[in-house]
Amino acid sequence: MKTRKWMQFLIIVLLAVVVAACGSSSYKGEASDEDVIAMELGVEYQVFAGDRIEPLEAEEDARISVRHVVGEGGDEKYVTLLTGSAELIRGT
Repeated sequence: MKTRKWMQFLIIVLLAVVVAACGSSSYKGEASDEDVIAMELGVEYQVFAGDRIEPLEAEEDARISVRHVVGEGGDEKYVTLLTGSAELIRGT
């Protein structure tokens, strides 16, 4: 009987550790505060509400292409840097 209680205690402790590990996941499905991405020419980035694009050089024109996809899962927006250099700043 003592062994059974000891095993139950061990299982409860292991489950608590697993649940705690899941809570500290580094998943970034949503944008975080001020996450900055240096954009590369020709690479498409998905953008969310609150995101912004800023050129790296004030006097330089950064040109982008915007693609808007409307589907059953909702709206998705993508941008591609065509010329210049810019940062994609993720907002909340």
